[in-house]
Amino acid sequence: MGLISRASWIWDLYCKEIKKNFSTNLLNHSKTNINKIIFSLILYSAKNQNNTKTDR
Repeated sequence: MGLISRASWIWDLYCKEIKKNFSTNLLNHSKTNINKIIFSLILYSAKNQNNTKTDR
């Protein structure tokens, strides 16, 4: 399972939970924040992969 598919799976789970419990406004606000978090994790992971490649 790659990083993108894992992030997508987590996002789907998160959305299902949010839709069960919160209003549309809160959902939209949460989507923005979680997108920032996922994007940051992807960039961080890519940066770490590049660092380990150059360290070898």
